[in-house]
Amino acid sequence: MELIQNLGDSLVSLLEVPSITIVLWWMLEILLVFYVFIFLLPLWPGAIDSLVNNPNRKRPDGENNLTYDKSTFGYFTYLTPGRAKHIESGGRFIRSIMHYAKRRWNGDTDSNNLTQRDPEFWRVVFTDVKAALREKDSHPLPFPIKNVKDAWDNHSWWFLYSPFSIVWWIWKRWVYILTGAIFTGPWPWRYVRVYPHEHFKRVTTEQGEPDLERIRNYSDHYRVAEFQFPVKVPSADTSNFFSVRLTLNIVAQVVAPYDTAYNTDDEWSSRLISSVTSAANNFTRSRVLKEVLAAKDGGGAAVLGETIRDAANTAMENIGIVILRVEVLDISPTDSSVSSRLADEAFAEVEMRAAQLRAKGNAAPLYEQGAALAANPEAMISVGFEAMVRTAAENAKQPGNFTILGGGKGSAIDPKTIALIHELRKLKQEGNSAPATDGQGNKKGDNI
Repeated sequence: MELIQNLGDSLVSLLEVPSITIVLWWMLEILLVFYVFIFLLPLWPGAIDSLVNNPNRKRPDGENNLTYDKSTFGYFTYLTPGRAKHIESGGRFIRSIMHYAKRRWNGDTDSNNLTQRDPEFWRVVFTDVKAALREKDSHPLPFPIKNVKDAWDNHSWWFLYSPFSIVWWIWKRWVYILTGAIFTGPWPWRYVRVYPHEHFKRVTTEQGEPDLERIRNYSDHYRVAEFQFPVKVPSADTSNFFSVRLTLNIVAQVVAPYDTAYNTDDEWSSRLISSVTSAANNFTRSRVLKEVLAAKDGGGAAVLGETIRDAANTAMENIGIVILRVEVLDISPTDSSVSSRLADEAFAEVEMRAAQLRAKGNAAPLYEQGAALAANPEAMISVGFEAMVRTAAENAKQPGNFTILGGGKGSAIDPKTIALIHELRKLKQEGNSAPATDGQGNKKGDNI
């Protein structure tokens, strides 16, 4: 009985005071299994894809309006070149990620004291590969610390868990190399920022004409590379009270994604559309219809594009977007009957011009004949004689025919013709002998 009691007391003591070694060993085994699992996860086809975020995951097929809720679910995200994304936690900004060749975040250098809490840190700048420190592009998964000195001065506590931090960073790079996916954090505590986005899509109508279709959905990125943004201005008034519609193509670039996300409301695209529409109206209201319609080609299009670009950039300078150029795709009256009347007017002008040219062409031989006769009145007799001789020659070709050349009634050398030639000769002599004048009836050389 005493032996059994001693064994029971020993068992109770073991249960009451667990061995620290056993607990640590269990924790190490669990951690090892966890790391083996996550390192093997990207090798399983489709495993990472199922955990990638999709802002429009809940969108019904064919829906182009925001009749559905946004989705923030996702442990990973894909980042195509020329784009940037923001990672948030509970609506608070955590950090930004970017994939853009020869670009880096402004704060990713040792030459400034910016922290990730400073908006200026997240401004996109060129990578200076010729610098003494040979700067590198900002990687979407940077090393946990900028450098050892920074860690010691500001994050000395990092050294306590640095082995786990470095292993965790190696795993994220491992997934990124294999799949291209970037780990954003444990959802729902960490997620990619999602916002409503309005834009236009180029489509072809049933009549085969190009048009723009308005689309509203959700987006999770900002284009730090140049991007095209078609804008349709449905109505803009001219100074003579006609309305025109404009189709424009905006070429822009996000240079400060933090400002684009947090210095305005969610819909930066709506801000861009309204700024361009306002600038277009300011241009058309000071010009008549014909001048506005002429602005879609040549130098007029350049002036219109520069005017809209400068005005829109002024309105958007605080939200981190720069408009590089504005391309004019089309300008047309909103009323189709105005287009018909303008076409009729243009056709009438072309016909009038053609009629004037035809009249000048028909009158040219007459002017030439008049000038020749004025210079040589005797040519009238020469022409008459030439006609008579040609007629006589034709008649003589027939056997038995004969022709009498004379100056009877109706011939080219009748008395009336002789008198007319005499008067023309007198006018010619008077014109040659008249003294030169200065165009005001005064003889040249007279003192005035």
